[in-house]
Amino acid sequence: PYRRLYSEYFNLVFGNTQKSEEYWNQWLKKDLIVNFELSLTDEEMAPSYNLKRGNSKKDDDDFLFFLFDRVTGMMGIQWGFGPSRTSNFLSERPFDETDLESIGERVKHMNMIAHAQGYFYHLKGLGIRVEDPIGAQKFYQIAIEKFEEALNSDPNNKEILLSMALTNILMIEDIYANVPNARFPLSDSRVLKAEEYCLRAISAEPMYDSFSLFRYAQFLEKCDKLQGAEDYYLMALEADPSNAGCLFVYGQFLSDMMEHEQAEKFFKRASKSTEGQSQWPQWYH
Repeated sequence: PYRRLYSEYFNLVFGNTQKSEEYWNQWLKKDLIVNFELSLTDEEMAPSYNLKRGNSKKDDDDFLFFLFDRVTGMMGIQWGFGPSRTSNFLSERPFDETDLESIGERVKHMNMIAHAQGYFYHLKGLGIRVEDPIGAQKFYQIAIEKFEEALNSDPNNKEILLSMALTNILMIEDIYANVPNARFPLSDSRVLKAEEYCLRAISAEPMYDSFSLFRYAQFLEKCDKLQGAEDYYLMALEADPSNAGCLFVYGQFLSDMMEHEQAEKFFKRASKSTEGQSQWPQWYH
């Protein structure tokens, strides 16, 4: 039943049919307006605006494939075809239940909406943090509430755990933004909460990935736990020696420690490495 249900729904969303366009304009548009405030422009909210055709111009299905890739990744669904299948978005039924290879556990929890809402409000806060820090804090708090809602149904989801950690860190950074050379105080409950989610993200499958280790190392540096920070920078680079961001930041760390000769080696490695950047998740902020 799951296979048929999901293949039919994906056909409804991505198929090239009048019924699909009606679904976008009558239902998806309404859901976006209700659940994701300010996500649509005035033009897009107008009843006359065709939401699906407006975003996927003519025969260009890049938008649909980006959406398809994002949704399947968040839901843990695997289809038995690769990117070359994107051309089939121009057909009425691009999906068949026999194409569906596996369904992740998270689809049974249906936490995708809460996670997407949290990510949306995280970005809203990030976008106004300079000109409106108080407004940014409000968006961060809404994001955290949404991530907590998503984690209630899928407590070991690595993406959500890391999203929660990064949003908490952003909130703390903005609180201490006007304090010269500020270090996060371990007596602050928000700092302890951010550390908890960092560690949970590191321990979630796939365990000890370079990106989670790297972000925790940055967090420890901001807490003035320098030995721990260095340990985790090195662990992150052991997991992925081509992580360009980590190579550069660790080089800066060494430079701050007056180890300029060693720092220069990592700066050079960072400038030559682009593979690590391409592996960073879309939710890197």
